[in-house]
Amino acid sequence: MLSSPIVNSAPLTLPALTLVARAVMTCLQHLYCDRDLRSRLFALLEEHLAPNVRHDLGRPGMNLWPILVMGVVMQGLNCDFDRLHDLVNEHNTLR
Repeated sequence: MLSSPIVNSAPLTLPALTLVARAVMTCLQHLYCDRDLRSRLFALLEEHLAPNVRHDLGRPGMNLWPILVMGVVMQGLNCDFDRLHDLVNEHNTLR
């Protein structure tokens, strides 16, 4: 799934996105498609964000990728939690 050629070659021609949002999504697309870079990033995230987390417990499906995407989108677009919630749940462009 993470090395899907569809994701790698999908152009970001989304009319609803601003220039900043387009830049954020392009950076995320690059991270998603570069397996080595993604592995190193996840290793850093696990080391700093969740050193004592038990991976056999918790919410299934909530891995580091969606957490990273939500954090980057929130910071990149300078939005609050309500806007992030709307983006995550209602906009297919972010999904």
